Amino acid sequence: MNTNGIILLNKRSGYTSFQELTYLKRNLGISKLGHGGTLDKFAEGMLVVLTGYMTRFNQYLLPLEKTYIGTFHFGKETETLDPEGSIISEAEVPSRQSVLDVLDQFRGTILQQPPVYSAVHIDGKRAYRAAREGKQLDMPYRSVQIYDLEMLSWNPPEAVFSIRCSKGTYIRSLARDIARAAGSRAYVSALTRTAVGPFSLDETVPADRCTLPDDMLSPLEGLSRALSVEQADALPSYERILSHGSLPQLHWLDFKEQSDDHEAVIALSGTRGLIGWYLRKGEEISAIYVLQEASG
Repeated sequence: MNTNGIILLNKRSGYTSFQELTYLKRNLGISKLGHGGTLDKFAEGMLVVLTGYMTRFNQYLLPLEKTYIGTFHFGKETETLDPEGSIISEAEVPSRQSVLDVLDQFRGTILQQPPVYSAVHIDGKRAYRAAREGKQLDMPYRSVQIYDLEMLSWNPPEAVFSIRCSKGTYIRSLARDIARAAGSRAYVSALTRTAVGPFSLDETVPADRCTLPDDMLSPLEGLSRALSVEQADALPSYERILSHGSLPQLHWLDFKEQSDDHEAVIALSGTRGLIGWYLRKGEEISAIYVLQEASG
């Protein structure tokens, strides 16, 4: 059975992303799995899982924008900024209007400091591991994009928000910073990722109900939705050399349709089927994965 593709997984709250991937490996018999961005243990929702040689596309799917529904609990801040941590600070619950008044500060390009309990590398070590050892960390700020930020409901001390953001955005940090700007404190009490790029939550399947091939997108179907993909056939005089792993040149290829994007992924086929996947940047082509060279 072909196990190269994309699974749109509905991660369960209370399980780490690693545990969910391990479950799939064990129950579906897939030896190689990757992801397009993890979720915290307490969070749930969409996890884009890459299987087989599709793990090579991790770096191209990670930058896709993410959409979340998050519940912020105001008046308290935990050390982890989620419901699993101990309370370290308390303040008055702000008014609804005071929260609305500061939201504009967090739309567009913002500087954000990741949580201490996060997977960010500090001096070659995951921040959360150093934090558990009691080390004081100075987390560097990073630039992120908040494309949409809206309050959906207000039921103090909690409020529900819809957030569409760039890769690298921490919703836990966003809750902390919005609350502090409104003169209060907050942590994220619940979080659901509802979309990753063009993929939406209603397409997902829980790990314990996932079956193959029914719940797996083919490489071409999945990538064509998420990225700029150009399909091309190798010209007959070059097919043999390409099938042995040589890097193609543009004039060796017959494009079915070529995009106007400066950068695109090429799905290259020959008379025997798919030869491999390549990345085109302008006139330059580099290999992502050549099927004939793969083992197993």
